[in-house]
Amino acid sequence: MKKVVTYLIIIILIDYIIATVNSPKVSYVEKAFLRYNANTLPPFGIVIAEKHKENIAIHKHELKHWEQYQRTGAIPFVLKYAYQYLVYGYDLMPMEIEARKAAGESEFCLTNYTICVRNCIAETVCNSDFRL
Repeated sequence: MKKVVTYLIIIILIDYIIATVNSPKVSYVEKAFLRYNANTLPPFGIVIAEKHKENIAIHKHELKHWEQYQRTGAIPFVLKYAYQYLVYGYDLMPMEIEARKAAGESEFCLTNYTICVRNCIAETVCNSDFRL
């Protein structure tokens, strides 16, 4: 048990060190994952749908997620993200709200993001299929 704990601590420390020096590689693809318009995938980089290549707001949103990853490392980032998603739901997740603020979303869209994206009132994107 002591070895397992030691290995976990070492892995988390290495993960954190990598996060603090890791710059995001931004890749543009035809479609991002899971009907989203962009995804941050620590420690690998950021994936953005090609049609949003010039979209500054979505870049700011994803870069905020990259900063969140750099503050904690990939493992804690993913665990925290999953926890918040399950507890708060996507629209009310503190990590997502922080990223939406960075992108310049309106006060309404900070906590009603799905509605805003589907109805084309979000600063970041318009996507009628968002999160269906």
